[in-house]
Amino acid sequence: MKPGIYQMSEDEYHSDPCPAPSLSASIAGIIWHRSPLHGFMAHPRLNPSREQRGSLEFDLGKAAHAVILEGDESRIAIIDADDWRTKAAKESRDEARAAGKIPMLARQHADVMRMAAVAKSTIGESEIAGILDEGKPEQSVFAKDGDTWVRGRMDFLTNNRKIILDYKTVSRSAAPESFLRSSVFQFGYDIQAAMYLRLLAVLGCKEDTKFLWLVQEIEPPYACSIIGASPSIIEVGSRKIEHVIRRWEKCMASGMWPAYGSRISWIEAPAWEIGKIEERELLMEIEE
Repeated sequence: MKPGIYQMSEDEYHSDPCPAPSLSASIAGIIWHRSPLHGFMAHPRLNPSREQRGSLEFDLGKAAHAVILEGDESRIAIIDADDWRTKAAKESRDEARAAGKIPMLARQHADVMRMAAVAKSTIGESEIAGILDEGKPEQSVFAKDGDTWVRGRMDFLTNNRKIILDYKTVSRSAAPESFLRSSVFQFGYDIQAAMYLRLLAVLGCKEDTKFLWLVQEIEPPYACSIIGASPSIIEVGSRKIEHVIRRWEKCMASGMWPAYGSRISWIEAPAWEIGKIEERELLMEIEE
């Protein structure tokens, strides 16, 4: 495989078709938040026996993604059951997944279609109206960054390479402030944004590409926000990537993938916890 942008299946991308085991945004996030050993265990080439785990919430997000960004309902398998508790429903669900489909109950499918309608309406009323007609979904990008192969699968990339649109579902608020506090750094979305922009830059993209999130709640009214990754978010993510790449290259060269280490780590009480105590003590003094 040569560096470039490819249209390929999800399974082919996740098998990591690079000449050498590559570093993806998700693996980089695991290494940053946990350890190189956790990254090793999650990697398809380094640990082929890893277990793939799914969830109903994950299926909901994948289905909404397929309908909104890909315009493809054929990937959804509607299961004729009220819930997943019966043996027949579970067997149908497993058969659908084995066939590469996303299993959904009829009521869940209805939720997905309502989500899609809200998301498309939000995009249509925004500054990026019409974007879904100006690019392609599921773009697999591969590049050689120094000695390291890196890859990413972009939810949606415009043909002029000026906008990357990434779809996220949340169980809490989709308001920008809430997404920043509860998701961006916690789930490594800053790393993902910086990695995708870095991939395009390594491939020679000269455009001033913007990274946007389309964030949607999974409960009615399925409200959405369109949120841009500012330069400060990209800088933070880029610095983390630099650190992770150095660790990755060291581990690949040595064959050693350390976890957290065996030295005692002394943790300190955070300022916000101390502040809560001081606030309550002050209130008690006022009451007395």
